[in-house]
Amino acid sequence: MKKGNIVFLIFASIWTVILVLPSLFAKNLVLGVRIIMFLTGILPLGLYFTIRAVEHSDEKRANNKQQLQTDLLTRKCKYCKSNIPFKSKTCPVCRRKVTGISTPVAILIVIFFLSFPIIILFAPKKSNTNNINSSLSQNLQQKYQSISTEETKEAEEKTVKFGETIIFNEFEITVDSAEVKESIQISKYTEYTPDEGNAYIAVSATIKNIDTNSAIFLPTYSFENDIRAKLVSGDYEFISSVLLSYSGDLHDTRLNPLSSKSGVIAFSVAKEIADPNNFNLILFNRNESFTFSLNNENQNI
Repeated sequence: MKKGNIVFLIFASIWTVILVLPSLFAKNLVLGVRIIMFLTGILPLGLYFTIRAVEHSDEKRANNKQQLQTDLLTRKCKYCKSNIPFKSKTCPVCRRKVTGISTPVAILIVIFFLSFPIIILFAPKKSNTNNINSSLSQNLQQKYQSISTEETKEAEEKTVKFGETIIFNEFEITVDSAEVKESIQISKYTEYTPDEGNAYIAVSATIKNIDTNSAIFLPTYSFENDIRAKLVSGDYEFISSVLLSYSGDLHDTRLNPLSSKSGVIAFSVAKEIADPNNFNLILFNRNESFTFSLNNENQNI
């Protein structure tokens, strides 16, 4: 510690004792005066320790800078581990030569540079490899597209009749019949009626959950793999009607494993074409679909 710092520390300590002790123990002084004396008394000590902290930080920064310069200007001797000048070719401590590349390393470097052009010359052409991979990928893609198209055509051509059971997602589904209804009775006093000029085509069906977990049939808010229903006649398509308070409606039917339910899927259509013989029921999701013929004349074919 420098002499000037010691003198300042002694002076600050005496100043602190003179002002702080009366501020703590002199009962005849008002509170405000005591607080001012206390703060004034500890100010020199606080200033001293602040100055010392700054000096310590500067010293540490200077030491780090000096060490960095030493590391840049010197290096370790690989034999005796002593610090030697960076450009020195001989260690002044052990007198051993510390520069140059070993013979095995030099031989490996020469071999690498000699073999590099040969490697480039005989390397396989990347473009040819890419062309081959691209050709194979296109062939496979065309093959799978043709298979997918054939399967889709077969699925579209196949029509399911009344009483036949299909497996779709988690369900066994059997369509039993279809009829025209002016309204659908919910209770003794309430009923569902379609829009004016329309009638319901009510498709009666039985569903069974064959999965190991509970499942929902015809969810109101469906995702890609959920089953949905539509009624088709030529170019016309009709969506199903959700009969919320009707217990026989198959929409949003949750079934436990191996449980079954019979009910209806209702469609509101114009009366002028409200004849089940003119329609097909299609159950579908993103990946597949099943077409049920509602034409009574096609049931015995």
